[in-house]
Amino acid sequence: MKACRVNKCVSPPHGVPQEERKERFARMLEMTDMTRFTEPVAKGLSQGDRLILPNFGTVETCQRAARTGSNLQTGAV
Repeated sequence: MKACRVNKCVSPPHGVPQEERKERFARMLEMTDMTRFTEPVAKGLSQGDRLILPNFGTVETCQRAARTGSNLQTGAV
């Protein structure tokens, strides 16, 4: 019987601060004018509307009750 090796692919850290990523994304939206698409979608979802994407699925927001988390190492709740 052969032994199986499992290779885990871990992507290297990108090393770009979150603020810079946000700025880059904002610039990309301006250059491609994606705001024409993203703003109405975000506004609709924040108002409770559904986003139906044919042949893909439906996106909607909902309110959920808070869950109690726990630290698996210490058992603290």
